[in-house]
Amino acid sequence: MTLRVALVAALLLLGVGFSAAPAFAQDNYGAIALSDRTGNSGASWDYPNRFAAERSAMESCGARDCEVVIWFSNSCGALAQADDGASGWASAYIRSAAENQALRNCPSSCWISQTVCTTR
Repeated sequence: MTLRVALVAALLLLGVGFSAAPAFAQDNYGAIALSDRTGNSGASWDYPNRFAAERSAMESCGARDCEVVIWFSNSCGALAQADDGASGWASAYIRSAAENQALRNCPSSCWISQTVCTTR
């Protein structure tokens, strides 16, 4: 019995053991950008880092005043907008949860204008 305990302790010290969460080879990032002036939005997904995802979302937004409103990794992002210019956004691991939270975060009568999810 003592040998078994010593073996488990040695494996844990070497970093071989049990993991509570799976390790991904690469995280996937996404972002959503929004222009307050025009209401344009842009989105990106499956980028290797936050910077690349944000840059792509800004480029696809198509207005000079676009700003990233949310970034996320290994999940979904959603943007809700209203006719009066109000907006809300959120991220969650499930698409519908991101959309529902974005609608709750919008102070006006909004609709979902953009939802994207990474493949992880």
